[in-house]
Amino acid sequence: MDMRERIRREMEAQGLNLKSLSLKAKLSETYVRDFLEGRSQDPKLSKIQAVADALGKSLAWLTEGEDSAEVVSIMPRLDKSRRAQLTEYARFLAAQAKADSTKK
Repeated sequence: MDMRERIRREMEAQGLNLKSLSLKAKLSETYVRDFLEGRSQDPKLSKIQAVADALGKSLAWLTEGEDSAEVVSIMPRLDKSRRAQLTEYARFLAAQAKADSTKK
């Protein structure tokens, strides 16, 4: 899933429409629409951060689909076995993502 799809899904999950997201992000509705429709190919980092903030998500989640800060904060609360399982699963997902990117 790419960044635009993550934004769309999160907008739906939060009950936001284009106008409400643009207002929360303090961006023009046209800019947000153009970005979501792929017409803005190289958005400024400050605008991506504004969208992430408006959605209550991290920049890492928005751009990579993961929230590394959340994972890091969870790790100490897990016992040794579960930390190992989470680490193994993360490695699996990373390998899968790498394989998917080489197919494109």
